[in-house]
Amino acid sequence: MTDESLVEPKSLGAPTVDQCMAVYGSMLEPTVRTFHGKMVAAGYAISLSGAQRFIARHIKKQRPKPHQTPASNASTSEELSLIQKDLAELRPLDTAALKAMFEKELLVYNIMLMRFSQLNADRLAMAPKEAAAMVKSMTEASGKISSVPVIMPGGKIVDISPTEPNPVSEAIRQFQLERGMAN
Repeated sequence: MTDESLVEPKSLGAPTVDQCMAVYGSMLEPTVRTFHGKMVAAGYAISLSGAQRFIARHIKKQRPKPHQTPASNASTSEELSLIQKDLAELRPLDTAALKAMFEKELLVYNIMLMRFSQLNADRLAMAPKEAAAMVKSMTEASGKISSVPVIMPGGKIVDISPTEPNPVSEAIRQFQLERGMAN
């Protein structure tokens, strides 16, 4: 007597591309090994390297890489219609008119770059003055405040007097006075 569990399942032979696609598409996150296992369990005669070749030839080519999107998908239909409208306006113009427009656009663009650069340069030039003004105002304010509340790491609030003598700052000030660097 033969036990049915000992009999190997009937082989369906080598799978076609469509059969492989059907099995591959039915899996959530297939790997080469899981795909091969499912194909063998279904009764197809396919080797592990055959499963790997199928994935390399038919699956990997279908998925475009994110940085290789076609150029036609890069623009929306609105952008394309605006580009076509601009081209329609520019085509009838002669070379001299186009050159004059180009020179004018280039001049406007350079002026905008110059203004932007000047604005950034002005901001950079003002940074030390603003920082010095802030330090000066904080120094003046600290002379008028009798105590400053400070939150300690444990959550306790402690009042600290900015006019209390600090031995380190006093030593620095004394050193500067001796060398003639303090005012």
